Amino acid sequence: MLLKRFVTALATLLLAAPFIPASAQQQAPIAFAVIPFQEPGGEPVEAFSAADSALTADLQKRGFQAVLAPPVRHLSVPASAAQICAAAHAQAIVLGSSRTEQSLHFKYAFVTSIPHYPTHAELRLSVLSCTGRVLFRTVTTGDVDYYANNVGAGVSDALVRAIEPAVQRMPDTLPEKPLEPLQYPSANTSADFVLLPFSEPQSEDGELDAATASVQDALKSDNITVALLPSMDRFDALANAPAICRSYAAKGILIGTLRSEQTYRLGVKTHSEVTLSLVRCDGGVAWTETGSAEHRHFGANLRAGVTAATDDAVKQMLPAVASHLDAKSGP
Repeated sequence: MLLKRFVTALATLLLAAPFIPASAQQQAPIAFAVIPFQEPGGEPVEAFSAADSALTADLQKRGFQAVLAPPVRHLSVPASAAQICAAAHAQAIVLGSSRTEQSLHFKYAFVTSIPHYPTHAELRLSVLSCTGRVLFRTVTTGDVDYYANNVGAGVSDALVRAIEPAVQRMPDTLPEKPLEPLQYPSANTSADFVLLPFSEPQSEDGELDAATASVQDALKSDNITVALLPSMDRFDALANAPAICRSYAAKGILIGTLRSEQTYRLGVKTHSEVTLSLVRCDGGVAWTETGSAEHRHFGANLRAGVTAATDDAVKQMLPAVASHLDAKSGP
């Protein structure tokens, strides 16, 4: 009798309970490992610390879990993705790279001029699986017109402004399939090494093209044969590394980055940092070299100062790069 009453009461409770479809039941949030913008071996950049904090916070605002991982070379992330995920207890990896530019302008009012610093940031945000494949990528920009004496803060502000829309574009759930790497035309030439343009798709910085030309010219002057690849995302180049090497009969792929900043005092002092890595034909990174230089510019064409500093940075690291390539460290 007691058993019958218990069963009847349980049935009544189950019938009275609201029905919640499986699709409406709350799922556990995606856990991301966030790769710091600052790479090991690079010069410390104050804006990168602000960008790390903003990216982590914006992911959490979206309802994701986000843990800042230890710094790592960005090109090595696909190969070490499983270890990064395991250490952070993450389901995927978020990685951002950026470029910024700042120029000096004047607004004139009556007999005075007011200096201001239009600052532009471009963010390239990628989501990688724990197997190192790209699941999602987007490119956003942020702009701020800065008047304060601390113009470096304008770079941080512009970069933070670019991060929020990038995070908002991320899908609510992880895609089931990775993005297909960009296909490239078959090569009709052969070279010892191939160079990926500094400018990736959707990038609008002409200084990146100048950096590409600077590296090409420097290697040519050292009698190192380099063919230029079509522009593609660097992670596509990593995924395509075996096919690219076969197509060009090359020993490896050169992939570079450029970071520049200006200081507006007694002319424009431009500082450029150029990094060049050799990716083996199996997609692993063989070595990375960095060069940096400064150039003081007094003319109105501020980009000329960036180009000059970049050329000097490339020349600084050329002996080390040439030594690696002459030693045939590519295979």
